[in-house]
Amino acid sequence: VHFEGATAGKSTTSGFKRFQDINRTKFAEKWQGTLSEQHSPPDESNAIRFSNRKAGPNILVFCDVLPRPLQAAGYVRLFAILRCLTQIGRVAFVHLNFEDDASIKRPLTDLGIELVWMPEFRGRFKNGRCDIAILCYPLVANIVYGKVKRYFPNAKTIFDTVDLHYVRYRREFELSGDPYLKFLSDQFETIERKIASNVDEVWCITGEEKDEVFRIAPNAKVSLIPIIQELHGAGAAFSERKDLLFIGSFVHRPNLDSIEYFLKEIFPLILQKDPNIRLNIVGSNMPPSLTELAHKNVTVHGFVEDPTELFEHSRVFISPLRFGAGMKGKIAHAMSYGLPVVTTSIGAEGFGMVNGVDGMITDDPVSFGAAVLHLHSTESIWGKLSKNGQTLVRNNFSTNVVADRINRSIKELIADR
Repeated sequence: VHFEGATAGKSTTSGFKRFQDINRTKFAEKWQGTLSEQHSPPDESNAIRFSNRKAGPNILVFCDVLPRPLQAAGYVRLFAILRCLTQIGRVAFVHLNFEDDASIKRPLTDLGIELVWMPEFRGRFKNGRCDIAILCYPLVANIVYGKVKRYFPNAKTIFDTVDLHYVRYRREFELSGDPYLKFLSDQFETIERKIASNVDEVWCITGEEKDEVFRIAPNAKVSLIPIIQELHGAGAAFSERKDLLFIGSFVHRPNLDSIEYFLKEIFPLILQKDPNIRLNIVGSNMPPSLTELAHKNVTVHGFVEDPTELFEHSRVFISPLRFGAGMKGKIAHAMSYGLPVVTTSIGAEGFGMVNGVDGMITDDPVSFGAAVLHLHSTESIWGKLSKNGQTLVRNNFSTNVVADRINRSIKELIADR
């Protein structure tokens, strides 16, 4: 605690208190250049701006909820993007849904990210600044785009699609024939077209979705910002591994459909050839309908906070997706451990994966089962895919690689203001 005048008095004409004026002049002379750029006259409107002296642009990120990386791959990517953004500028995260769980907030605030609940947004940023606004997911972007442009007309806007929702619903409709899914696909295509046409840049996660954006919004500026995945250790050797692994959040319908499809149409074919193979199923929000499908060759774990042991000791990772969009973080996660993957053409989107080189890609039940059996029983092909999968992740989806893409996108938008 400092008590003015208690130690050295209040007079600046005698004693060592006189150095206060002398040093003030020296300080001003030494730091003249910095002060001319960063020091502003006392003004209440500057309080928020100068409460964070970090250099770089002011970046607002809008999403419906705070990311929970343990629950879904999309949140893993979002959290990694936020970490990259903190190296570029000052970051605030605006969430539409209220959150009071300190364990969810802490990882973000530890990065220096300010958290703002949407109802408090107007008051918080009344006199604030925004150079870049990143709008995550189409419904969020549809809600907040107008507000951002009203409060910050000079801000550059980015629509992070995460995955194109209309593509996901269209593919599910083509599989099921449910007319409601066709309705949802049409509605989301309208929303995503409008947003992509209005924002300054669209972040797509795959080259396939980049082509889709250009189809619905030909004049859009698009950057590829894929998933971010760091490498882990290669895990156990082939001889020390066994069985199959499936991981996915079961709130996401493509995951539930894919494992039910596998259990009903593919796994029986596998067990006819090798009745000793077992399948481990891991994921949050697991429905009773799935647990009922468990049997002596199927272990349903539910949510596992740390699945490292399963990644390091399983022999084959399966992702038999029949519909969906975006990139599948669980596939990159598996490959980062040197765990080879058997997936479909939809599951492989965005990876640049070559069938038989980086992973196994096949779309019909018979060939999918055959690929699983071949990979599970053949050490040479297993070793090749294990090594190449890790290389694919390192070269294309590591933090440094994707951070360079994000940094380049932000810098180009700032330069364009």
